[in-house]
Amino acid sequence: MKTAAVIAEYNPFHKGHEYQLRRIRDDSGADFILVIMSGDFVQRGAPAVIDKYQRTKSALLGGADLVLELPAAAALGSAGDFAKTAVGILDGLGVVDELWFGSETGDLEQLQAAAAVIAGEPEPYGAVLRESLAKGYSYPAAQSRAAEAVLEKTGSRAFCPDSVLRSPNDLLATAYLASMIRAGSRIRPRVLKRRGGAYHSRISSESAWSAESVRSELSRGRFSRAFRSLPEYSGILLQEEADRNRLLFPDDFSDMVLYKIRTADPESIAGCAGVTDDLVNRMKKNCYSCQTVSAFADALKTKNLTRTRIDRALFSVLLGIRKGDAGIAAQADRVRVLGFRPGAERLIGEAARSGRTVPVIGAKNMPEWYGTDVLASNLCEAFRSKKGGAKFHHEFTKNVVKL
Repeated sequence: MKTAAVIAEYNPFHKGHEYQLRRIRDDSGADFILVIMSGDFVQRGAPAVIDKYQRTKSALLGGADLVLELPAAAALGSAGDFAKTAVGILDGLGVVDELWFGSETGDLEQLQAAAAVIAGEPEPYGAVLRESLAKGYSYPAAQSRAAEAVLEKTGSRAFCPDSVLRSPNDLLATAYLASMIRAGSRIRPRVLKRRGGAYHSRISSESAWSAESVRSELSRGRFSRAFRSLPEYSGILLQEEADRNRLLFPDDFSDMVLYKIRTADPESIAGCAGVTDDLVNRMKKNCYSCQTVSAFADALKTKNLTRTRIDRALFSVLLGIRKGDAGIAAQADRVRVLGFRPGAERLIGEAARSGRTVPVIGAKNMPEWYGTDVLASNLCEAFRSKKGGAKFHHEFTKNVVKL
């Protein structure tokens, strides 16, 4: 039995995701495709535009066999925490043979070379990284400069850091590979060159497969343009959510986030994931002059703090995600099943025999760390039900998606 894995968000599930799953099936010859997917919040620091069960259904219709939930502490974490937790869970299952991921470069050799530098941190990597951060470089830019310094010292030109440490999917790819190196993972990495529009591209044709562009069109109410990038089944599910007024955007949480920042003590905020002492001071200084999460995040942005990092920190404060929580989730002995296709029971059973158990986490067997995920799901459901004028449904009343 061969299993290929994908780490994803599907926010929302578009034609590029469908293409990726189809290529993985064809190229790997895998019996099963397992997806570990962010739940109700995603790594860009925002609520998922549609809920995790609808996204799970799209993934299963698009070719996945089993969808597991990536814990919120990792889903809202840095690229390193996101990758470390996802890889740790996949390793722990004991059934994953290959990890597939998209990349702008599509060059596994270059990505692995970059990952080896990041994972090993040979001299002068650490010193240049710290120096660059102190000078105000963002973390990705500082990381690229540090890798370049290592290459100059060794005389190696095996890869160009700027080509693999600046694009979003390449950054995640190197984070996955570095996590695999540090963990001594037995899983084989496989890369697919990303097709369609660039990560930040806008929709101009059916080939512009960018989740960010779809969300941008949705936020403007331009649904017909957004649907150009979606498979029909994904578009239908998203349209149903839109018709029920259940789409979520960061500013839906403005009052709650700002109230949390205004009333929490600085020490408590400083203990949350992604928060620095300087950021705490800036939060307290600006929290009364802003009325939306977007405006607040803009006011907090500095040269060396990206907007995405600030967004992640704000929602980590809201959910009470503490520094180190992602590491705890990576070592958990249970994983939440979100959905599966017929026949995937075999994969779940094999995981239970080979490594980590994979029960459906419920009210009676909820590990302590999963309380954050329940809070995240219930908060999103509360906002969706309020916007749509519908009844609130608690997370533990919802069923696993089965095709």
